Amino acid sequence: MHDSSWRLREELRRPDVTFLDVPMAALCREHLEGDRERILMKNIVYVGALGALLELDLEVVRGLLEETFARKKALLESNFLALELGYDHVKAHLPSPLPIRPRAMDATPDATRDPHPPHPAGRPPERGLRLPWRYEAHRPLSRRSR
Repeated sequence: MHDSSWRLREELRRPDVTFLDVPMAALCREHLEGDRERILMKNIVYVGALGALLELDLEVVRGLLEETFARKKALLESNFLALELGYDHVKAHLPSPLPIRPRAMDATPDATRDPHPPHPAGRPPERGLRLPWRYEAHRPLSRRSR
């Protein structure tokens, strides 16, 4: 994805690379106040654009922003606006979604399962022995490794 607010030099364009032009800085200039806010929100415009291309659930992204800026409520409104600017621009001007999609996963291990079960034989596996589980040695931290 390229910020098309700035001209991309021709020598950087390649036939094997698809450039997705999104005028991130221009969108921020048009809709946000203050130089600092415009610079900071350009990244969130990018997140919104990427969200549209990958069909991300914007409510999940909004929830992450709320979590991140829980103590800075004044920033939430700008972040939500920037997110929507990027998302809406891509939906209106680019072929979306992309042919790839992330999928929701629950990567949290089952709370009832011990993440480090004991070795079935009560001892670590011998060298070169391949077992269907992973054995981890637990050593105390030395002063150097802290």
